[in-house]
Amino acid sequence: MAKNSLTVRMVESDYKALLKHVFPGDRDEHGAILLCGVSKSAKGLRLLVRKVVLAKDGIDFIESRRGYREFSARFISKWAMYCAENGLAYISVHNHGADQAVEFSRNDLQSHERAYPSLQELVKGNPVGAIVLGKRSAAGRVLVKGKFLVMDKLTVLGTRVNDVFSHPSKRPRGTEDSMYDRQLRMLGQTGQAILKNLKVGIIGLGGGGSLQNEWLSRLGVGSIVSVDPDIVKKHNRPRIVGSTAKDVAAKRPKVEVAKRVAKQANPDIDCQPVFDDVTFEEIALKLTDCDAIFLAGDTYASRQVFNRLVHQYLIPGFHVGARVSVDKQTKAVDSVRAEYRVVIPAAKGGCLECCGLVPAEKLRLETLSDSQRREQNYTDSDEEELAEPSVITLNVLSGAQAANDFLMMFTGLFDDGVQLASQRHELTKRQFFSVGHLSKAECETCGRRLGSAFAMGDGARLPCKIRGAGA
Repeated sequence: MAKNSLTVRMVESDYKALLKHVFPGDRDEHGAILLCGVSKSAKGLRLLVRKVVLAKDGIDFIESRRGYREFSARFISKWAMYCAENGLAYISVHNHGADQAVEFSRNDLQSHERAYPSLQELVKGNPVGAIVLGKRSAAGRVLVKGKFLVMDKLTVLGTRVNDVFSHPSKRPRGTEDSMYDRQLRMLGQTGQAILKNLKVGIIGLGGGGSLQNEWLSRLGVGSIVSVDPDIVKKHNRPRIVGSTAKDVAAKRPKVEVAKRVAKQANPDIDCQPVFDDVTFEEIALKLTDCDAIFLAGDTYASRQVFNRLVHQYLIPGFHVGARVSVDKQTKAVDSVRAEYRVVIPAAKGGCLECCGLVPAEKLRLETLSDSQRREQNYTDSDEEELAEPSVITLNVLSGAQAANDFLMMFTGLFDDGVQLASQRHELTKRQFFSVGHLSKAECETCGRRLGSAFAMGDGARLPCKIRGAGA
């Protein structure tokens, strides 16, 4: 993606509400405003829809003196000031009577040139733009620092990730690479091209993460950012795909092994190994332009950062893990569990904080040194939990569903009505459980209330450490 590229991302429930409003069946024109967080990266600009404001016909969306319809001055002023106060981009939306291809009219373009420079001053320099919708298409242009950028696509996030373009010709070109012949028979050329254009982050390159790295590489994903601060050691070699005794002797970072494995699977893949801790701010920010993120880390702090990335930057997430519980006295195995959680930025989308999986006390304990734990009378069991038993086959069980969900989601193969519940396998009992998701309106991560991190992009701080700032 070019440096000056522009994309807009929004959750499926917002998109459906928007389409229902502008296409009520009367063949007339209707309007709305999108209030968006802003995310800037080397890939370009992403606008993240935080709030959809539906304009009332005849009050907010009225007859125009120059064209057909326009927003009232009062309506524009109110929401422009809101954007200025909260650091958001302002995007107006209206519809044309189009289906798979849509474009702005001459009057639309003239109004952008005439009004948007002044409007940008009103929103304190934040991006200002417009989107015109067809029933299955979207075109957009946004003023950024005095220059209009054309929207590449509108990405709708739900059970299926749907990219909406201004014209069918804008969709990714297919591939006929014979290496993917068997996959093409299932995914088609367009599906394979979608995978090639994706950038995926993996946090943790141990048992679960190293499996995801190989599978995603073999699927044909175009770019992988792998993040892990650890090296290959003798005791974790059995769980790290592709690792060797030479890697142990060389104290090779896990992410370098992951790069080697990925390149063996697909020589054309773009690998970006990050030998560092994702809980540092500058490292977490390397993942903000990903299309999906997998978490295979084993700390509560990495869970918290992952969860915020998903909701703050509107990126689907997949959390894989396994847990073996051992009796403290006898050391006998009590239970063996493989767990998988899908996390998408939506109501009941699996927010880890709403589901109680990022407890404040556990986060606090992770910041304590061993001596501090002993001073505060914490038992050795807290430390033993960080080095609990683990076997790679458990990671396969949880990870395979995550990889397949990723594949179905991005290539559009999920059936209508599929519910992305999380899963838990109790292996000693050979039982499977589907786990529902909680959603709390007051949640500071996934909630939509003022002050939450949802879709704020670069406008909110991630819950990360600042390197050199101390504990």
